[in-house]
Amino acid sequence: MIDALRREVRVDWAILAQTFVTIILLNVDRGACIAKTFERIFSSKVTLNQRTSGRYNQWELFPTVVIDSPVWGFGPGSGQSVYARYALLAEREGWLMDSKKGIGWHSLYLHLAVETGAIGIIALAFIVVPPLFRGFTRARSLGEITTLLGILGFLVIGLSVTGMDGHSGFFLGLGFLGSRSDS
Repeated sequence: MIDALRREVRVDWAILAQTFVTIILLNVDRGACIAKTFERIFSSKVTLNQRTSGRYNQWELFPTVVIDSPVWGFGPGSGQSVYARYALLAEREGWLMDSKKGIGWHSLYLHLAVETGAIGIIALAFIVVPPLFRGFTRARSLGEITTLLGILGFLVIGLSVTGMDGHSGFFLGLGFLGSRSDS
């Protein structure tokens, strides 16, 4: 009972500290930027496309794109031009797209599938599936979840970015940490 009370007190202090930090952040120079970003994301006047920086449209457009070249993709480095071409076609059909921007695909999986097709997705699977299974094995047998969390973190990050940055590399590195077969 005392432990439960102590945990409740810790949670209360954490919420209080978070409230004070939020108040302080909103009153410094960056406060206006934070408030503007919050409004852009959570306002009822903002469309889903504006909230997701075009990511929603890319996921919506993806099946149409990948059907045209499922095995080989469109070639390395072609992602932006492919997006611009298919977004223009989608706009002609009444979709709300921004075809004027040749933006890159905002997901590791979309990016690989568009540029390298099924071959790239299979290659990615050969890279991430073994450490994923080893992570599950280590979690079950040793109770160690670092490897599993690392590779799962990388896979989740890949849903919204191409996975070619330092943060993604950190998670991938954690995923490979315990992937040696003798560990």
